[in-house]
Amino acid sequence: MHLVYVYVENFENRVKNKEYNLSSKYTIHFNKETKYLEVKENEEYIDNFWPDNIYDIKAIVGENGCGKSTLLDILFSNSFEHRSFPNWDIPIFIFEGEGGIVVHKRKGYDVNIDPYITESPIDFSTNHFRYNENINSTTNVVYYSNLWDQENFNSDKEHIFNISTSQLVSLNQSITYKAFEFQRQIEYVTNNRTNTTSYIKNIPEYISVKITTDLYEILKYSTDDVTFDDILGTFIDTLDDFKEDNVTSILRKSFFSVLAKAYSLDIMPYKNEEMTPIWEYLTSNLSEEVSLVDIISEIKEIEKKISYKDKDNSVSNAIERFSSFEVKMKDAVVEILNSSMSVKFNEDFNDIYEEYLKSIPTYPYLEFSWREMSSGEKGLLALLSRFQYLKKLPAFKKANPNIEGQLSKDLIIIMDEVELYYHPNWQRKLIKILVNEIAPMFNGAKIQFIVASHSPFLISDLPRNNVIFLTNQEDGLATVVDPTGLDHTFGANIHELLANPFFMKSTLGDFSKEVISDLIKYTKGEKQERIKEDAIAQKLIDVIGEPVIKNKIQDMLNKRRHKTELIKFYKEQIIKLEKD
Repeated sequence: MHLVYVYVENFENRVKNKEYNLSSKYTIHFNKETKYLEVKENEEYIDNFWPDNIYDIKAIVGENGCGKSTLLDILFSNSFEHRSFPNWDIPIFIFEGEGGIVVHKRKGYDVNIDPYITESPIDFSTNHFRYNENINSTTNVVYYSNLWDQENFNSDKEHIFNISTSQLVSLNQSITYKAFEFQRQIEYVTNNRTNTTSYIKNIPEYISVKITTDLYEILKYSTDDVTFDDILGTFIDTLDDFKEDNVTSILRKSFFSVLAKAYSLDIMPYKNEEMTPIWEYLTSNLSEEVSLVDIISEIKEIEKKISYKDKDNSVSNAIERFSSFEVKMKDAVVEILNSSMSVKFNEDFNDIYEEYLKSIPTYPYLEFSWREMSSGEKGLLALLSRFQYLKKLPAFKKANPNIEGQLSKDLIIIMDEVELYYHPNWQRKLIKILVNEIAPMFNGAKIQFIVASHSPFLISDLPRNNVIFLTNQEDGLATVVDPTGLDHTFGANIHELLANPFFMKSTLGDFSKEVISDLIKYTKGEKQERIKEDAIAQKLIDVIGEPVIKNKIQDMLNKRRHKTELIKFYKEQIIKLEKD
């Protein structure tokens, strides 16, 4: 099923008595006075506008604070989970499935279908009303956002999947989030090497690897044990002497510093006096030349005297996992420059990175990044890799019995400010990316995209009836508006969209607007503090880029000059007459 309409009676005093048409196929209106629901097919709807696997794409646009995220909150908080409480503030949701339109409403709430609306697509011979019912038996809902401060919408609910940045940070913990995000990107690129997306034209041949830790920052985290702190300090001094001109030194310096940090912060569940012999041994024996096999063997002997609460977190086990990674990295690194290593990205790199993730002792000790890839390409790669990651989630597979590569459920993908951090040139490609890159990932599903945005670049790829325009009223409540001058959005010139007051009340920057205002005041002889003489005014006019504004102010300055010259001339004449 797909979401067609929502009527909001009152949502947290942020939205009151508002309705939102979320499908371009229908025009729906609920008369709160008569309680009649009018459902009409939209005459402007274009059948087969989208590929067969896309139900619809709806954009919710408006400036910051207009209620876009509030509307998403309404959808997640009310439409996609069981609603049993009688005072449910969102009394009407309407969905469309294979059997047609179904009205989900609050139990006891008075809603009627207007019998005089003969063009209504509802089949009145069937029971088209359902009460407080969960619709997820046939539908999966996905939430995506780049924002860091969004709520974790229903991330624990069956059939609801949150792949937002905030959610993934909370799952992976902020300290390891970047490491797992890069893993998702590696897997996406590896799986799509033979069919590389046209938007990421050149996948880099090399990956940059850098140390992430500051050795002496670790000493800030002192313990209550002075002796233990002194031993750790001596160990850090030992690591500081490691040369950074070979792979072994760089890796060991980085790994062992983070391992020391984990123990100094008491993350590992062992007493300081138990760990002291291990750090004393490492201080005396750890170097680039010593085999880790020998070090592990000696530490295991020391550990036999320690009563471990968690053997998986023993020092020897941690070093064993690192040792496996070190062997692979020594063969993979092709260049070292200023403590930064370059690794060739090939079919073996995925295994190398898996070993790295296994070796992380609580904190990442290396930072991996793509070389020679623009920020826009990295952002797009993050977007695409998140959705591939979604398909691999055990919960997603469980909710979607996959029969010969076909998903068994419909899909509603809700995206909040998806264009965030993208260059305008990338923003204008987003609809095409949804259609050509993301939708084809989910074979068998009929997909509905609901995209909240404040970018006009996105809506130039959407017909007017695929866009909901939101703004704030004087009372601060969000409302739907019909912007003057935006009768058509599809294929509209982006500059014209930007010039529309709905998006921008002015196309000038605030500072340049202030300077131009002072120029106008100066030419009129009005008080201002910025401009003292004609020469300064002329220089400011010369740098104005908008020709209409520039020419107008130039004309005003010329008239001022002429007036000034006339005044000067007449003053000179008066003085001359007085002398005569």
